[in-house]
Amino acid sequence: MKELVSCGPLLVIIGIALLLLIGSLLTSTMNTYLYKDYFNNTSVMALASLTSTVAMLLMAPVASKLAGRFGKKEVCSVGTLISTVIFLALWLLRVQSPMAFIAMLFVSNLGMGLMSMLTWAFIGDVIDYQEVRTGMRSDGTVYAIYSFSRKLAQAAAGGLGGFVLVAIGYVSSAQGIEQTQSVKDGIYNCSTLLPGICYLVVFLLLTFVYPLNKKRVDENAKLLEERRQGNGGNK
Repeated sequence: MKELVSCGPLLVIIGIALLLLIGSLLTSTMNTYLYKDYFNNTSVMALASLTSTVAMLLMAPVASKLAGRFGKKEVCSVGTLISTVIFLALWLLRVQSPMAFIAMLFVSNLGMGLMSMLTWAFIGDVIDYQEVRTGMRSDGTVYAIYSFSRKLAQAAAGGLGGFVLVAIGYVSSAQGIEQTQSVKDGIYNCSTLLPGICYLVVFLLLTFVYPLNKKRVDENAKLLEERRQGNGGNK
């Protein structure tokens, strides 16, 4: 029973990783068609890619500091909520300007940058939680399960963009065929609404299901330190 209980946070983190991969891979795949067929402007694709990289670089030096002060769960919840709001706003607003779209996407990438920088750090908290609940520490097992699950999710999500394109009726434009308006609208919806839904579910899981907030993480770390020093006894 203890082993089953200790799996809870790990299963939540695996689910979160799956949804993040689906959202990011879907965005990456669909954006190519979004700029080409919806905005009719492929020249801004390099700029879009650059702003994504810049957002990640800006979050790199501050993510750990924010997590140390407010907690990983708390910081990632806020970051994911920012991305959720931006993607759902893009879907509702039906943005026509590629530059406006890129600007809003940059803000979303700032939020998602926090999550990307801290994703693997959750595993250390999960391992501590498991040791507190079961008395056993299984670093290698937990990391292996998480890493293997991510690889499976990445493999499964890799072809999702192609499946979505087929589902909305996309026709290869290699011969200069212009997509119908319904297909263009489908591309836009899949580039905004579907990632927005993925990130919304991630936010809900982090906020209401994942149990390891800053207070709990600090308590676990303190308890384990006491146990190792021989002062904490068995809980």
